[in-house]
Amino acid sequence: MDEPTTVIEKIRIGELPDYAAAFAGPASLPGTAPMTRIRALSQVKNPCAREDDVGLLVAYRDGRVIGYQGVMPGLLAVDGRISRVHWSTAVFVTEDCRGRGVGRQLVEAFKGLGKDMIVPGGMTPGAQGAYLSSGFRPLGMRRYLQLRVERVDRIASLCNALQTRAAAAGLPIGSFLRRLSGWLLKAQRMVFYRRAAALLDLGQEAISWRRVDRIARYRVQAPEGRAIFLRGNDIINWMLANPWVYSRLDISPKDLAGEVRHYYFTKTRELFRYAAFEIFSGGTGDCTGFVVLSLSRNRGRARVKILDHAADTPLAARAVGCLALSAARSILADRIEIPTRLAPVFQEIPLLRPLLKHQELLCVGFPANPRSPLAASMGAIDLGIQDGDAGFT
Repeated sequence: MDEPTTVIEKIRIGELPDYAAAFAGPASLPGTAPMTRIRALSQVKNPCAREDDVGLLVAYRDGRVIGYQGVMPGLLAVDGRISRVHWSTAVFVTEDCRGRGVGRQLVEAFKGLGKDMIVPGGMTPGAQGAYLSSGFRPLGMRRYLQLRVERVDRIASLCNALQTRAAAAGLPIGSFLRRLSGWLLKAQRMVFYRRAAALLDLGQEAISWRRVDRIARYRVQAPEGRAIFLRGNDIINWMLANPWVYSRLDISPKDLAGEVRHYYFTKTRELFRYAAFEIFSGGTGDCTGFVVLSLSRNRGRARVKILDHAADTPLAARAVGCLALSAARSILADRIEIPTRLAPVFQEIPLLRPLLKHQELLCVGFPANPRSPLAASMGAIDLGIQDGDAGFT
């Protein structure tokens, strides 16, 4: 029997909200929704996007969505010169159609847009193989550190052992031990983060910070002599104002009633929130840095990410570390994700050093042509923890 024909449809940025709305409500279109409404409404506000840019590639068979490839315009800065790139986001093929060439067709359609194309990492082995076999080339490894605080947790294993023994002895104290374990774990995390922040010495020089809704006093510039994926103030502030994930602490079931149905990726988390701070010198009052953190809790795991940041002085860098530790303490985080440029701030603390683990993700790209800005900078780009859609999710 012949394989059904796969059709790839291009959805423009300006069309995304109406397209996503068609998958919402009781009369929604059948099959997997390719994009949530919150993400669609955010995408149309992307300061790097044009209304007629392709924002989504959707694969259909017999009128049913069987896969999709998200596309997000961004910026590449090479020695101060800025050009546009297009990021891959949210790649998916339905389980019943995997291994049938749908992913490869989406990759070819992505390449066929004729832009400098980037895949930022975090790919499954199958997706990575599909991109590399289709001509995408390695850009380098997106490196960062994880502070794995769960490594110091000894209480849970002790309480689990006690519960096992109590159950074997027929003692009805399991619920008590679970409550005790939770209380002791919370106390242990609070003490750990308090000690870590105290050891991160800010010295005698005064320094201050202020939580803000948008980064305004610190101006992010395209650096000379380096190649980076640039996230200027407009991109950072777009992200802060337009998250892609709902926080269940901040939204009601009624608010979610208009969202898409049958979306494969996460629409909501127990907690998802940004915290942005500008950092000031106590001597001059000048803005000497900033940091954007994301705080997330889902499926029993809490995490803080250090996203966009700048520190003009070593003291400002340590202030970023203090803010990250404080945020982690506020949600009793299991992990903190740390850009490599800030690694020395955490490595200088003996309490934290054994808990740091290096992580890396392969980033690949496909230049629009042999003379494009991406082609000229392959292998020379400084990759950041917030590149692509990582800052949004």
